[in-house]
Amino acid sequence: MKRFLVIQTAFLGDAVLATALLEKLIAFYPDAAVDLVVRKGNEGLFIGHPFLNRLHVWNKGKGKTRDLFRLIANLRETEYDHIINCQRFLSTGLMTALARGKEKVGYDKNPLSFLFTRKVKHVIGDGRHEVDRLNALIEHLTDNTRPLPGLVSNTRGTMPRAAIHCKHLRLHRSGIGLVHQAMAGTEMD
Repeated sequence: MKRFLVIQTAFLGDAVLATALLEKLIAFYPDAAVDLVVRKGNEGLFIGHPFLNRLHVWNKGKGKTRDLFRLIANLRETEYDHIINCQRFLSTGLMTALARGKEKVGYDKNPLSFLFTRKVKHVIGDGRHEVDRLNALIEHLTDNTRPLPGLVSNTRGTMPRAAIHCKHLRLHRSGIGLVHQAMAGTEMD
């Protein structure tokens, strides 16, 4: 079983776009354990998410530095196969560098990218959508097709991960993206 860590501690819209990576990683690695790091305030999007093994929350408010090192200590408890840093900031570069992982992927513009095992060129202004920039971080593990972000509603419970995955894979292989409506009682075709 592969273990992934995805780091996205920016604002709400960026966290939503990062769901495209979760969708695609699980489509290609259905038995993978995917952990996610988000900023405090964005965790509500991911609580109960069927594709997540563990959700880490970083409080970037008061005590930001102390909480950063608490978080890094927690991340170091797990040996990851792949750590995917979705940002260009020193703090997330530090998380990536200090977490235990066989492969550490991030953008070349991160000030600590010299510590990453794989650097991806980050370009703004060429008309590329942010989801395509994110996808570039995992293309070597998946393919180059654009994944679509997807939020999972858990207001009335959550469908089993296997059921969601089966529907997603069927649509993924036909080239169609899917935004899940993962509520108890949702009919699977």
